[in-house]
Amino acid sequence: MLTVSYVLSQLFAIIYYIIFAITYYMRNKKTILVLGVISIFIHSISYALLGGWTAVAMGLVAVLRNLILISEEKKDKKNNIILYTLYLITISSGIFTYDSIFSIFPVIATILYTYSIWQSNTKTYKLLGVITGILCTIYNIYIKSIFGIIAEFVLTICSLHGYIIDLKGVKNEKVIKN
Repeated sequence: MLTVSYVLSQLFAIIYYIIFAITYYMRNKKTILVLGVISIFIHSISYALLGGWTAVAMGLVAVLRNLILISEEKKDKKNNIILYTLYLITISSGIFTYDSIFSIFPVIATILYTYSIWQSNTKTYKLLGVITGILCTIYNIYIKSIFGIIAEFVLTICSLHGYIIDLKGVKNEKVIKN
């Protein structure tokens, strides 16, 4: 049955996935992080409308993470204590919002994504985006987000495609240098 809440959740999901897919084609980490804050906030609204409270909690952690990373980006060396604190907050939030085995998927996805975005190399971000995409697809199946399922599949393809483009770019740069 289509409710207003469900339709709105799907509209927010579409907006999120469009913005987020764009990040897999970017090389500027600060832009990735800023767009991430915007898109994750939108996605959290989508999940709230569907009752996906673990994903909402992970969204709030992700917004906090991205804001911290934006401020940390200028530093030569990131403080790993912050990374471990984010992991602790992620796991604690996951325990607090646990409602089934499927609640674990957004927690694992958030941990992997946090690790990937913590790295300087955007290739790691794009590669782990494939794994997080699979985990999020499973969660979207669980909460019955039709556009989430479709868009997460597309986003996973974008992540893989962005990763391949970066690999080819690195290979081409090596050929040019030699």
